Amino acid sequence: MASILDQMKRNALPAGAMRTAAKGALPVPPAEMIEILVYLTSNPVFGQDARMTLASWDLSVAQEIMKDPAASPEVLGYFWVEQNRRPALMAALIENPAISEYMLMELAGTAPREIVQMLLDSPRARASAMVLEGLTTNPRITRDELTALQGGGPSDSDIAAAAGPGQESPRDVELAARPAPAAALTTAVNAATSSVPAAAAEEIAPTETPFDSDPESEAAHMAWLKEYESEIAAAEGTDFVLTGETLESSDPPEGGAPEGDPRESEPAVDEVLATTAYDAASVDGGGEITPAPISDHLALAAMAAEKKRAAQKLALKKMTPLQKIGRLGAAERVKLAFLGNKEERTILIRDGAKIVQNAVLASPKLTDPEVESFASAKNLQENVFREIARNRRFMKNYHVVRNLVQNPRTPLDIALPLVKMLLVYDLKGMQHSRTISETIRKMAQKYYKEKATSGGKTKD
Repeated sequence: MASILDQMKRNALPAGAMRTAAKGALPVPPAEMIEILVYLTSNPVFGQDARMTLASWDLSVAQEIMKDPAASPEVLGYFWVEQNRRPALMAALIENPAISEYMLMELAGTAPREIVQMLLDSPRARASAMVLEGLTTNPRITRDELTALQGGGPSDSDIAAAAGPGQESPRDVELAARPAPAAALTTAVNAATSSVPAAAAEEIAPTETPFDSDPESEAAHMAWLKEYESEIAAAEGTDFVLTGETLESSDPPEGGAPEGDPRESEPAVDEVLATTAYDAASVDGGGEITPAPISDHLALAAMAAEKKRAAQKLALKKMTPLQKIGRLGAAERVKLAFLGNKEERTILIRDGAKIVQNAVLASPKLTDPEVESFASAKNLQENVFREIARNRRFMKNYHVVRNLVQNPRTPLDIALPLVKMLLVYDLKGMQHSRTISETIRKMAQKYYKEKATSGGKTKD
């Protein structure tokens, strides 16, 4: 007998049962009930009730489900996305191996303070170099925590503790003897990042995201990551290459970056911060600034790094989608394939990495007209046509079948069995087409004669 969820998906459940399910009152195990509720959240009639029920679900029961690696990817994905996130469940999700390291790394870079602390307390997160790297970019992490993550020297709190209660540490004495007026620090930062306008940091919201995500796409992305994590990791070192044409080199030509290159707006702060900072105490009346060790000016480094991030975001805003995608790693391109828009999918389907092409075709956002366009494209790799032909949903679309047959780039072993599925008027037009192979043309002639004399049906 089909499960209740299967009956829902087939619209075979009466409205009364759906209403009961949205209130969480069905006589089923909690894990199955939550999976049903997550499915109902996208229902236009019962979605609001389902979301309210999930928001008030018993925490102890929900935590046990979030810990289970075999839990439904849709359920884990629902509670993982920010708009449905319950802080009390995040510790269990972070430790769940079904949540990939890529997802933990993305969370680490943008998480609020409460979840940052959970990541710092998590054995799994602290054992992952990717997660630790994400944490170092989070503006909500403290200086002491950052020092500990980077394996640096003693933090300010350690030095203060060593000095004893009521005593000033040597660090405090040194900094107190070295005045650092705000104006001098600002001047120094502006000197280090002179190519960045001061308004750049204010123009860009710190929480800006390039993805327009939704629970269904997030869940599909997470399930796909879990299944193909090894393939994505293997492709991570490969650069983005657009099939069908030669991309310009990512290195600037001799003589510097070309005019209009977004890299011109990125301040060369790395070299400045890696070697010297500016000693505010040595600013004389002439405004000259003397180099000093960077360790004395952590505040200056933080300000300069923030300006650099703002400049990079501003540069990203000015880039075309192709330029933005060219800077992404394989895992980020896979995520964009699931959560991005039509223009981005049109670019990513031409990605040289097969795993990215497959991610585009697995995206819940992919529409039938897009698949029809891919099936007729002359600049895609063979893998795309094979993946389309393997997908039953795509092959139910007659236009996709016709486009595959008429596309000279489609492999013969895929196109030949599809010829007999074409209608008479398409077969008639293909008999004299010069854009298809001779083999396909002869098969079209054969099936046209059969269908033209048998009422449009092919003889067995």
